[in-house]
Amino acid sequence: MRPMAATSLPRTTAACPVTFDPPRPGARVPQAIQGVPGAYLVESLLSRAECEQFIAASEALGYAAKKSKRSGPAIRTNTRLLYEAHPDITRTLAERLRPALEAVDVSPVGTWRLAEGSLLLNARWRLNRYAEHEEFLPHFDSGHALGPDCRSLLSLILYLNDDFDGGETVFFPGGQTRDHMLPGDEDAREVRVRPAAGTALVFHHYGPQNPRHAGLAPHPRPRAKYIIRTDVFFTRAPVPASATLFGRDPQRRRCVVFLGPPGAGKSTQLRRVSEAWGFTGLDFGQCVRDALARGGDLGERLQRARRKRGALQDAAFGGSDARRRPSGWLPDALCLELVERRLEGLGPTPGLVLDGFPRMRSQSNFLEGSRWLLLAAVHLRVDEATRAARLAERTLPGPDGAAVKRPEDDPESVRARLVDWERDTLPLLEHYAKRGEAVEVDGQGTPEEVTRAVLQALSGRLLAEARPFFPPALTELLGEAPTDGVNHSSRLDSLVFRFQPASGAALYLKLAPPWGAPLATEAAFLGSQSARRVGLAVPVLRGLFTVGGDVSALVTEELAGVSAKRAAQACTEDTARERLVRGLAGALRTFHAVPVPEGAADHSVPTLLRRARERLARGEVPARNFTAKYGLALQGAEALAGELERLEGLARGLEGGERVLLHGDACLPNFRVDDTGAVVGCLDLAGVGAGDRYWDLALACWSVRHNLGARWAETFLEASHEGPVDRARLEFFTDLRRFLV
Repeated sequence: MRPMAATSLPRTTAACPVTFDPPRPGARVPQAIQGVPGAYLVESLLSRAECEQFIAASEALGYAAKKSKRSGPAIRTNTRLLYEAHPDITRTLAERLRPALEAVDVSPVGTWRLAEGSLLLNARWRLNRYAEHEEFLPHFDSGHALGPDCRSLLSLILYLNDDFDGGETVFFPGGQTRDHMLPGDEDAREVRVRPAAGTALVFHHYGPQNPRHAGLAPHPRPRAKYIIRTDVFFTRAPVPASATLFGRDPQRRRCVVFLGPPGAGKSTQLRRVSEAWGFTGLDFGQCVRDALARGGDLGERLQRARRKRGALQDAAFGGSDARRRPSGWLPDALCLELVERRLEGLGPTPGLVLDGFPRMRSQSNFLEGSRWLLLAAVHLRVDEATRAARLAERTLPGPDGAAVKRPEDDPESVRARLVDWERDTLPLLEHYAKRGEAVEVDGQGTPEEVTRAVLQALSGRLLAEARPFFPPALTELLGEAPTDGVNHSSRLDSLVFRFQPASGAALYLKLAPPWGAPLATEAAFLGSQSARRVGLAVPVLRGLFTVGGDVSALVTEELAGVSAKRAAQACTEDTARERLVRGLAGALRTFHAVPVPEGAADHSVPTLLRRARERLARGEVPARNFTAKYGLALQGAEALAGELERLEGLARGLEGGERVLLHGDACLPNFRVDDTGAVVGCLDLAGVGAGDRYWDLALACWSVRHNLGARWAETFLEASHEGPVDRARLEFFTDLRRFLV
């Protein structure tokens, strides 16, 4: 396996260029570097004779200047050689290093173990030669992934000589360098490591202990400085596909990061995307404003940091120098504390959407711990004119309720923030792009258009993450059929992707975790006699699979016709609307008349209430279901718990209803209509079960009201069954649905 993307083919040798000394007794013990968590020295890994052979072999292959692909000035000024290490070399070094590496703690990023055999070390090495005045400027290492369960966690630098002055490796434990921070800033601490021939330097390059570091220029006597740079790989037990795709593991949540200059629309999309996916939105700027408003110890430390920043700028630049930045970045430690405090009060949540954090590479390490699994860093690309117009219009409520401008949106502050964006955040975006985690979205359109584009990009990322889990039979079934990567599911516990083969019907791939849509039950129903009695077309089952150990995958053929939701939106005449609504009512009556098959899922009221209670405890109840838009505005876990307790009380006095076969997901998008508007089929039958018919009527009535209006919801209810409508029963199931849809 070769994880490193090189600018040119690495050079190698047919025979091992080094004759290694005989093994020495005793294990090499790593020595912790004081002041740099997770950094160690392993002395005498190579003898001086072995080092000299490495230097001679590298010179014979030849060094060359590296062509940097990153924007801005190059971060290295030396020459280097990409070298594919001979297997004898990697085997020998792995044997010598393993005892020392086993003592290195990588638990801050999860439960990982050293890779076995030749996979322990990355076989593609970067051999660097530093002549006088050549250096490696401050940077962070990123590492490489060989899939979700094998990645490098440690950087390894082998010093091959020490016959020079200077040339130290410098760590910046505070994350900042002296040229990055203002003079006098205490965060710009340095720890220097003096090279010693044959010594290995090992440090984290993934997770919260990843340090910013640099390589200082040597003063050769009589020659340049030579080092070998490679990586140490770790593996872990396979992560269940459900944790990767649906993120319910309490120790590992999905997160999405928004990046973009001021005025790109990050705050707007934070709110819209978090609502659409049921994630929690965290606006770092708002966290700062809230902390300042509350005061207390944290608010006072924020004020002190700002005053100190201003004083340092006064001392460095004077009162009006163009290089002044009205606010600048807060210290990393304070930023992390703000985020941690905000996360403490979240409670259960399936994921997190972030705006304003991380803003620079030193902060991104926090998201590489064991708790968060980054789905994507979304770059909102917006031109300067659009950004300026948005910033000119942006306000927030003032103390008296009147709209006021944010201080950070005045022209001088915006110019300063753009400097910070280009200097500090663009490199962060490049970091995510290098790892394949960045997606670029055109942010020029309306908020609705941008949200659709963002959701499509995130869905595409989920599909890309799902593919490695596909069993061979599923991969063969889908073949080369293209897909736009759009998730067609409106549920948080399933994913649905459409594939269009070169010939034949389109295929729908539905993925669901153990707690999600019961796809095995749906597959059984689609193949049963009951499905043929519903009087409507149902999808043709093409296969049921298990993906990644615990995710179900169902493949069906697309039904003829169009979505009833789309048909409703296209209706311009009352006659067409009435036909559609009465057709939906008739389809449900037909469905409810089919005998309930043995083993049908239980949708009785006690079971539904229990599921609602479980979802609420896990943080899986979408906040959007309790907004004014959907008829009941509630906020916070306490308010939702109170609402569920109210329903549990009402259920005790609810008379038992007739037990019928339920469609389960009786909203307009799940029905297909022909070109006359007649309902001809059911698209999704994952919710099929047995229970009270009002479970279906409540959702269908809500869907008709949402798409066509209250008048047509009443027409639907009138046509749905004989006799008067039990309004109390309908309201009960409508309110209970909020917890389960």
